[in-house]
Formats: sequence, C-alpha cells, structure tokens
Amino acid sequence: MTTYQFFTTAWTTYQFFTTAWTWNSIVLILSAVASVGYFLAFGQRGKPLYFAAAVVVFLLALISPFNALANGYLFSAHMVQHILLVLIVPALLVLSLPRSFSLHSPFAYFTHPLIGWIAGVGAMWLWHAPALCNAAATSRTVSAIQTTSLLLMGRREVSRRSRRVRFY
Repeated sequence: MTTYQFFTTAWTTYQFFTTAWTWNSIVLILSAVASVGYFLAFGQRGKPLYFAAAVVVFLLALISPFNALANGYLFSAHMVQHILLVLIVPALLVLSLPRSFSLHSPFAYFTHPLIGWIAGVGAMWLWHAPALCNAAATSRTVSAIQTTSLLLMGRREVSRRSRRVRFY
C-alpha cells in the first residue's frame, strides 16, 4: 500500500494505531546493540532508567504510528519527531551516563558550547534546505543519514550544556 493510499483510506483511530507501526529492522537492531553496549560498558554504574527512556523515545519516534504521521502527512509531527531526536533522546542519553564518565577531547576549542550550538542549529538548517529535505523525504537512505546526523549534533549540543558550571 502506498503512502497516498494509506492516508486517503478512511481509518478509525484504533485501525491507525494498530496498523501504522513501521517495524524498521535497522532501528530495532541499533536499539538492541546500543542497549547491550550500554549495559556491558556501564553495568550498575550508569543510570539505566534514563537510558531505557532514551531508547523508548527513540523507538516511538521512529517506528510508532507517530512516524507514519511525520513521514509526509503532518509537518507538525515531522518537527516534533526532529525535536525528540535532537533534544530529548540525547539529553536522556547524557543523563544516563555515570557521574564518573568523561571524555577528554584533544581539540578543546571544538568543545565550546557556542560551537556545539552552531553545529546543532546548522545541522537542522542544512537538512531543511529544499533539496536535502526533499531527498530525505523520498529516500530511506538519505533519511537515515539525516536522522543520524541530527542525533549526533543534538548529542554534541546537549553534552556540552551538561558540563558543570563553576561560579567564581
């Protein structure tokens, strides 16, 4: 069934919520691998409830009926999906890290919060240029690249904001 046929057919709410799930095997495998990796890396030192919440929000954004609404039907759902993937999932992932976890970057000036903000906003603007936005809407591969880059830029922005601020 094409997207046009799917949305032009009269559906009850129950039918929509029970049939519009997109069981994307790549998203499911990625979530499973990330979960195993998280528990192998951090075990009880981490905060698994935050990690589980991040995975649930990630899955709801990409495989639930919400994804069907976001893929070309409701622009508002599309934008909410981006906010979930750029701000909510990365924030939950950062919160799931143990307090003792830190990464030291050899390029200190790339870790400045302004650079993180520019990277996050720049990625969002870049992907909403008409040519790239249309390519992401018509190609699953380009859409996957878009989602990955937005997640990475969102993680970078949130992790920079989560640094301790010292007041002197």
